[in-house]
Amino acid sequence: MSAKVALIVEHDFLERHWGVRVYLYSLAKVLRRHGWRVDFVCSHMSSGGDLRWYRLNVRDDSLFSASAPAAAGTPAEVWNALRDAAFKEGARAGAPAIVSPGLRRPAVMPLGSHLEFEQYDLAIITNPWMVRWRERLPARRVAGLVFDLIPNVFGVVLDEGKPFAFAHQHEVGFRYYEEFCDVVLTISKATSDAYLDLVRRRRPGAVGPDVVTLPPIAPYDALEEPSRPCPPARAARIALAGCFDLRKGLRELPGLLNGLSDVLEEVVIYGGARCRKADAEAFFKDLAVERVVWHLGATSAQVKDIYSRSTLLLFPSRFEGLGLPLLEAQLEGCRVATYPVSPMRELALRGSVMLADEPAESVTRLRTALRRRFDHAALRGEARAAFVDLVLLANPLERVLSEVSGIASQRHDTLAGPQTLEHRALSVAS
Repeated sequence: MSAKVALIVEHDFLERHWGVRVYLYSLAKVLRRHGWRVDFVCSHMSSGGDLRWYRLNVRDDSLFSASAPAAAGTPAEVWNALRDAAFKEGARAGAPAIVSPGLRRPAVMPLGSHLEFEQYDLAIITNPWMVRWRERLPARRVAGLVFDLIPNVFGVVLDEGKPFAFAHQHEVGFRYYEEFCDVVLTISKATSDAYLDLVRRRRPGAVGPDVVTLPPIAPYDALEEPSRPCPPARAARIALAGCFDLRKGLRELPGLLNGLSDVLEEVVIYGGARCRKADAEAFFKDLAVERVVWHLGATSAQVKDIYSRSTLLLFPSRFEGLGLPLLEAQLEGCRVATYPVSPMRELALRGSVMLADEPAESVTRLRTALRRRFDHAALRGEARAAFVDLVLLANPLERVLSEVSGIASQRHDTLAGPQTLEHRALSVAS
């Protein structure tokens, strides 16, 4: 079954969060492998209030073409080398800087003020915070994609302005999903459960679209067969992915790593800062290992190289929509250490280390893993079967498009009272 699909994205989605752009491009490549035509489509509101639509020509080299700054040495040396690049100065001193990993902006094709002429079979709104329009998109079926509800959970936890605003943007999008979409797609069962709990179950008696969990989708550059053998022997090297984020266990990391300093050869970090400058500085000040490498940004090839040379990915996050680094690491035969909570627990394969609530016990488990011989090639094979073969054998969206269309329209007709986004009330934890 062939279909024409529009992935509705922000015009600058390639310059934003690593996980979002990798996931969306990977989803597009999977659908194309199944014979579907996939367009990346964005909208822009003119100064006169007119909505215009555009198609983006996104290719592999649109995502990453050059690496961002990097430094290696002792923790103090690395911090001194990259702190100015990682954080803004002046009026917003201490705020994370946006470090572009050499992105090439894609070519743009104007589509006009309407999408009807494109005759899309499926339009997927790829994140709730971008919703600006007030009517159902003109496609045979419309789906809303949910990565996570972390902003809504953290909106009252972090003492910054952005989480509150970002949580509200999610809420507006979720209102749209509930009213106009035929189906809500989530990237993990944990996200499905959170959506049902924080959105659907807080609206007693309301009728909403089906919530469908997509299977884990491997990063786009892992969909082809590996071109290099999996290194059988590796140094005692631990990788950290996007660790400069308080939600991802930043404050726990120095204690865990310091407990391994006598057996650890190197710590390799990739990803920019999503925390205050003081929090990142405290990390390097408290870290007592001999050698650190920090890539402020990394190409997909660099990420694969980091994992193929590392023994373990240490990922002490308790709040993830999917946990992309776990897929990336295991697809290169790198074991993962994470907490036994969803969705990370379901993604952890052979050789994984489950972190404990007691740091000393976690250090003991990590030390054992670093010293034990391990079959990295077997892990890579298991990961390919779980995260690549599954989505290539069966189209993860076939069911969404094969069901009867017009569900949202039928639901819309049965609901009484005002049906605009301004009038519909939706209670979302924030």
